[in-house]
Amino acid sequence: MARFVSLYSGSSGNAFYVGGKDSGVLVDVGVSFKSLCDALNSVDIPLENIKALFVTHEHSDHIKGIDTFLKHLSVPVYASKETVSYITHNSDIPTSSTFIELSQHGVDVADMFVTPFDTPHDSLHSLGFKFHTSDDRTVALATDLGHINENILKNLCSNDLVVIESNYDCDMLKYGPYPYYLKKRISSPIGHLSNTDCSSSFSSLIYSGVTRISLVHLSEKNNRPEIALAYADSALSEIGCKRGRDCIIDIAPRFQPGKMMIF
Repeated sequence: MARFVSLYSGSSGNAFYVGGKDSGVLVDVGVSFKSLCDALNSVDIPLENIKALFVTHEHSDHIKGIDTFLKHLSVPVYASKETVSYITHNSDIPTSSTFIELSQHGVDVADMFVTPFDTPHDSLHSLGFKFHTSDDRTVALATDLGHINENILKNLCSNDLVVIESNYDCDMLKYGPYPYYLKKRISSPIGHLSNTDCSSSFSSLIYSGVTRISLVHLSEKNNRPEIALAYADSALSEIGCKRGRDCIIDIAPRFQPGKMMIF
């Protein structure tokens, strides 16, 4: 059976596990190696179960733990050409590390087939990922994206689980403490995804057969879990659906693992 768990989520650091009981992969390692190990231990995932690391993009909250991680675990790292170049030129990684530039055709790893897709973010080249497990389960992950375009929606639809950013509440960002330039960056088409834009995709997701949604990368200053869930509930209500009855929606915690999803 497929497994997904958010180990850490947010601007302080991101790391996610996707796979099965005995093997899987990490998406991002934006926390220290000790924090990562503590999180894995708390959800009973042995470190040796991790067969590869997939990196969404080069921002520090997604890669700041990669140096020490690769010194302890020699696994291949998959990322875009631009992200690979950035990491190899700006990180103190072991010389023996293996970096593989992803193509649109995807790759077989850890009993899964993983396909990347582009996401609009103010980075060198940001990716989302679709994971197809050996028991025919699918997980799509898209975090750090300023908007949802047609290609992203296509990759998110018809999956068993969708992991998607619901970063900020528009009013909290507008009237919050951030300086104007940062508010403008976050709300731009290559910034982060608002609760409004995230929940607007739910009708397409649910109609396509998605029954599990995990909301990730919530802002500490510009969002709250109850607000993100309120937007989700409203979007579901518009199509006659209800959270807990027609689909499962959870919130990824910032500083600790969320609930393990097994499906």
